Amino acid sequence: MELKAKREAAAASARLITRTTSGGQNWKVANRIVIEELEAWYFGAWSSVRRAYPKAPEHVRQRSGLRHCDKINGGTWETFQRIMQSAGYFEGGLRKIEAAGAIGAVFEYPSGVGRLYLKGGAVNECSYDHF
Repeated sequence: MELKAKREAAAASARLITRTTSGGQNWKVANRIVIEELEAWYFGAWSSVRRAYPKAPEHVRQRSGLRHCDKINGGTWETFQRIMQSAGYFEGGLRKIEAAGAIGAVFEYPSGVGRLYLKGGAVNECSYDHF
């Protein structure tokens, strides 16, 4: 909620009425966080994945093709599923809500975060040593 609070404060300082604060009146801003694939963030915070799933391979983010979380070929969730299945998890297929809950429960925002790209004002941040 910290991010949403910051966005709400920014709108208020610009004297814009948000959907949250409008009380049903005319509003101009709806603050939303949009992620194309949540699994892309898992690659940026791999230590959180390993806390939730200790058998997950340790050095995933050093693999070629997995260093840029927004440029994973073959589908991000599909790649995450293959990696997790090779470690003995999700044999019948990735259960996205279960994985999000397990990883979210132990998530730690990575230190040394680098900004990966800007799209429409949004910043996707991934924790990779070479950024």
